[in-house]
Amino acid sequence: MHARLLDFADEADRAAWNALDAFSPLSTPFSSLGYLDACMAHTSGTRVGVVVEERGQPVAATTLFVRRVGGLPVALLPPLTFYAPILLAALPNEATTHGRTTPLDALLEAVEARVRVALWPLPPALMDTRTLRWRGWSVSPLYTYRLALDEMPDDRRSWSAGARRLWTSSRDRFTVEQAPEAIPALATMLRARYAEQGKRLAPNDASLTAFVSRLANDGKAQVWVARNRAGAVEGGLVLLTHGTTAHYWLASSLPGPAMTVLVGEALARLRDEGFATFDFGGANTPSIAEFKRKFGPTLVPYARAVWTRPRALRLHPALRS
Repeated sequence: MHARLLDFADEADRAAWNALDAFSPLSTPFSSLGYLDACMAHTSGTRVGVVVEERGQPVAATTLFVRRVGGLPVALLPPLTFYAPILLAALPNEATTHGRTTPLDALLEAVEARVRVALWPLPPALMDTRTLRWRGWSVSPLYTYRLALDEMPDDRRSWSAGARRLWTSSRDRFTVEQAPEAIPALATMLRARYAEQGKRLAPNDASLTAFVSRLANDGKAQVWVARNRAGAVEGGLVLLTHGTTAHYWLASSLPGPAMTVLVGEALARLRDEGFATFDFGGANTPSIAEFKRKFGPTLVPYARAVWTRPRALRLHPALRS
């Protein structure tokens, strides 16, 4: 096995990435070239692609978004990216994991040679994190909620009693529809919500609108809204779709029942469209996790992995933030 850099301007390298992404068990919306291209167009950072080949075939790949922090190269995910774009042709078996001869080992070695710090929320399918820990990466647990749409009952009995009551009493107050033209309004609502929590949303409204619009135009995102009887948007939800999975990506609403009605209606329609799984996009903030729990999903663990070249943090305090 050997690692080399990918050239995303080269059609052969783009085809190699697409081929690996098409069947990798770690494939997510955040590993698609369409998403990665959109990130480069609307966020900052230098994109560095790495591929590991065996007998001329790609068996592992990743994309790093590298920034200079304290003068040193640091690999951080673009804003709003839930899972690192890591691809493996197959999950490592236990024997090669124990022998430390997996394509993942080779990929990590290449990453470690190019950056001083890397922060990777791993795709949930990569459950065995021993390869990273044995290489000196720090690994900590995170969680998301996932719902099997094809098993969701029509009567919503899997929801909490409170969510069912709120949906039943409020659904006639709203019209739920897909509305890509509402992206600017949703960006404004989302920024206001972040500000209320003392947080800063990146990118800015114009870049976020262009980013989401590009994904929607490419068929990789769906924009859902809940309008009140006057036609005003009270809730918005952007989903990223990938195969038969829909991912809860961006969401904001005014106080009230709009988001419960919006999510409830979207889940039913996605199921009817043939989607099998709904990923709620994280369950790591108590109030947000509680809202998501009420729809009856299953808690699924994933991991955040951090690698720091020895002494980098101690020598450069800027990296600690």
